[in-house]
Amino acid sequence: MKHLLRKSFTGFCVILVLLATSIACHPTHSTDITIPEGGVWSNSWIDTGIQIRKGQTVIISATGSVRPSTSSDVSAGPDGTSEVQSWQDSYCFNSEFPHEAIIARIGSGEILLIGSGEQFTAQTAGTLELGVNDTDPINNEGSFEVEINW
Repeated sequence: MKHLLRKSFTGFCVILVLLATSIACHPTHSTDITIPEGGVWSNSWIDTGIQIRKGQTVIISATGSVRPSTSSDVSAGPDGTSEVQSWQDSYCFNSEFPHEAIIARIGSGEILLIGSGEQFTAQTAGTLELGVNDTDPINNEGSFEVEINW
């Protein structure tokens, strides 16, 4: 009888651990953010105020369109554009990512390419920041609507 109770208790504990892990890893919150914040292009990064835990699943999707320069007819969606090489070479946080692409970082962690959508597991804890791959967004026009699930 003791053996059966011990086995049942162990099984119950395993189920609790699996349930707790499942709850911790799957998004339970959702919010929408507009880039640029307040409709004015003054900064490349937005502090979302969302605290992310290491190992937490984050799902981000984006829509919209911007013109990276009011003096150009080039436009870009959330996946960015590589159409103008000088923008790619001189005005990107990461030149391997398309100019104007939606990007994210947690705390001072690495910059992640989000584009029109990405799901990732946080490698570090901290505040989620969203932005565009453009070090000088002041002359941008348009906006992106971003949905964040965490």
